Amino acid sequence: MITARWLLLAGFALSQSALGGQEYSAGEVATALNQAISGGDADRIRSLMVDDVQIFESGSVESSLAEYASHHMESDMAFMGAMQSELISREVIEGNDLAAVLSRYRLQGNYGQRDIDLLTTETLVLKRLDGQWKVAHVHWSSR
Repeated sequence: MITARWLLLAGFALSQSALGGQEYSAGEVATALNQAISGGDADRIRSLMVDDVQIFESGSVESSLAEYASHHMESDMAFMGAMQSELISREVIEGNDLAAVLSRYRLQGNYGQRDIDLLTTETLVLKRLDGQWKVAHVHWSSR
């Protein structure tokens, strides 16, 4: 016998499938963003960010996803694709609809005929929209 509870659970599973699967934690979204940039997956990057994302990097500001896509996204993907990335530490501060993910990485590789060995920090602020975490702010800094 099919119960109302079973129908409710089945409907929830179908709606989650239509939305692309499970709800990811803020930390998992941070990992997915790093993998998308390193893997050169611009569509995945776009799916993880809000349209009005604010990106701070090296004193510059990009005030939307469209601006980032037309300026630094390609070079970020090329650079990160050439690097080995080691996550040193990560702290996730998660509330109801806002989260911050604070990460430190070591990047090593060769880019532009130069050997690279950097320590970098990444601060992501995420908003929960329609049950999914999306990146609303990025701040990257390296030394």
